[in-house]
Amino acid sequence: MTTERLIASLRRKIQDTSYDDTVLLEKLNNGLLAVAGRVMLPDLVTIDTVTTSSTDAFVDLPDDYHRELHFVSSVQAQGEIPIEPSFIQFRKRYPLLDSTGSVECVCVAGRLLYYQGRPAAADTVSLVYYRFPTPLDLLALQVEPDGIPAQFHEKLLVSHGAWEIYDEIEDGLDGKQVNTRKYLERYSQAIVELEEFLGAPDRAPRYIRDDEARIGGYY
Repeated sequence: MTTERLIASLRRKIQDTSYDDTVLLEKLNNGLLAVAGRVMLPDLVTIDTVTTSSTDAFVDLPDDYHRELHFVSSVQAQGEIPIEPSFIQFRKRYPLLDSTGSVECVCVAGRLLYYQGRPAAADTVSLVYYRFPTPLDLLALQVEPDGIPAQFHEKLLVSHGAWEIYDEIEDGLDGKQVNTRKYLERYSQAIVELEEFLGAPDRAPRYIRDDEARIGGYY
């Protein structure tokens, strides 16, 4: 469903002229980001590279990084690098972040990728992750939502947008938020249907570590 048709559909649901196309688009984009943050959308899986520093134990993640780093490899290591899911455990194992040599472990914290060891020469590290969806744009009205299967465009984005707007309109009505509840339920049901349609996300196995952060195998 194109951006133009999504805006028109949301406008029909709201029937409030104080919400112009710019605001309606903002609500649709809020829904797009919410769905991408809730469901592992396979079309948003991407691969990019970062280059290690010889002085720092971290590097900026790619600008489009959204969530779920699930596979890392390195040119110098010539293969997969374990991902530590807990930054606390990562710092327990490398308290000074001063380990040198080839990259043997990485961890995401905020918008940074931490790694240990730290190669003397720059190493190219390849990352597989879920990127941000491309926002809908009023200058591209014939474009469809990024990453969401076509049959869920209206169910998810228009329902989410209507939920947000009616939550504003019906605020303070002493529990009589009929439309707010209706569109929240529609959005929630569409999320369940999307998850069933996509099935289990494709994740690479992760290394198991014990309390001393030693490699123990895969799960």
